[in-house]
Amino acid sequence: KTVGLFEVLASQVGREVKNQIIIQVHLTHKDIASFLGTTRETASVQISKLKKNGILAQHGNVFIIKDIDKLQK
Repeated sequence: KTVGLFEVLASQVGREVKNQIIIQVHLTHKDIASFLGTTRETASVQISKLKKNGILAQHGNVFIIKDIDKLQK
């Protein structure tokens, strides 16, 4: 579910910069959980896994998809 949300965000509001996709939106982990119909804790764990695997980075309100191919697998 989390991957699907980031795929949608990438296609709708993302912009490609140096082979990465920059998503600049004001979304908290609680907001993401609400979209996904899950708890904030679960959403946070899923986002942390994406970060740990080098797929996603976050700097404030900016999410960076570092590897779109890995995200889509």
